[in-house]
Amino acid sequence: MIWALCLWLATAWAGPAEDAEAIDARVAEARHFLHRGWIRDAGAELRTAEALPGAAEHFELHWIGAQIAWELHDVGWAEELLAGAVVLAPDAETRAAATTQLHDLRANFGYLIVHGPRPGLSTRLQLERMDLEFDPEKKRLINDLSVQLRAPQVLPMRVGLPRGSYTLNGMPAQVSAARETEITLPYAALGARGLAALQIARPEIDAGVGILLGTTKGGRQPDFRVRLAWNQPLGPVLAGLVVEARNQTWLGPGAQGTTGPRPTGAGLRMGTELLWASAIAIQPGIQVMASRVAGLPTGEPGMAIEPGGDLLLEYREGGRNTSLGTGVRIAAHGVFLRGAAVPWSGAAIAIFGHSSLVF
Repeated sequence: MIWALCLWLATAWAGPAEDAEAIDARVAEARHFLHRGWIRDAGAELRTAEALPGAAEHFELHWIGAQIAWELHDVGWAEELLAGAVVLAPDAETRAAATTQLHDLRANFGYLIVHGPRPGLSTRLQLERMDLEFDPEKKRLINDLSVQLRAPQVLPMRVGLPRGSYTLNGMPAQVSAARETEITLPYAALGARGLAALQIARPEIDAGVGILLGTTKGGRQPDFRVRLAWNQPLGPVLAGLVVEARNQTWLGPGAQGTTGPRPTGAGLRMGTELLWASAIAIQPGIQVMASRVAGLPTGEPGMAIEPGGDLLLEYREGGRNTSLGTGVRIAAHGVFLRGAAVPWSGAAIAIFGHSSLVF
């Protein structure tokens, strides 16, 4: 019992010491990379060190890390590390130096929170400074950030910038010291950058089961449906084309169970999108479809007009260049068969498994 207690105490005592040594090694490597100009490698070492136990109480990690974060043009990270260095400074002189740097950063820098039309959208950004900047270090940071933002960025994102006037994709933005300014880029601003225009297109595929509700025997038989759609956002509205194929029997009064060819229809859909928790999308919509069908008692084809609506519940996972959604769609619509010897009216409901791709 006593030996077990001693072994546990020895292990508990050695744990923090080993953690501190691991952090020291990572920080030393990060400092070496910083002096050699390998800034991205230094940042990677620093992130690894931050994940180790005891990193929150390590002064050198915060002090050297603030310099690395500044070289990476990550103003928010630099501010966070400087704040930690002020608390952890080993002496008054070092604390005064860290405090001066922290106050200077907060007095001269603010943050731009950039939103897109939907969370998870990846796009290129064009940042331009509108007023003059005389400080060479700040000018270098702005120029380097402008280059970085031209690569695809996932929105929303937070960008630390010197206070002043900017335009982002042609939209004005004012950055104030120690404050966050939010800006939402509409589809028009993204489309002006070329590749972003492609990312708002939404091909969809649904597969499910529907049933035609009517007075005839055949009208109560379920059918299998496949639905393809291409949607394009137009401001707050989603507009698109729909094509649907069904393994369905179309029957009129007096029919004896005859089965016509598989009907295929096409139409237009309009709806909107409501986002919840950045990953859940709810899309109510209305649509009108028309299809040329057969299977009437006379064998004569007719035109079916189908006005109705649907409701989509989708879970979306956003990547750097695409967003994949899966969910469930419930649809209900009227069916009006005209242009044939025997007119027929009824209704239909359907439930689909849904998948979409936003690119």
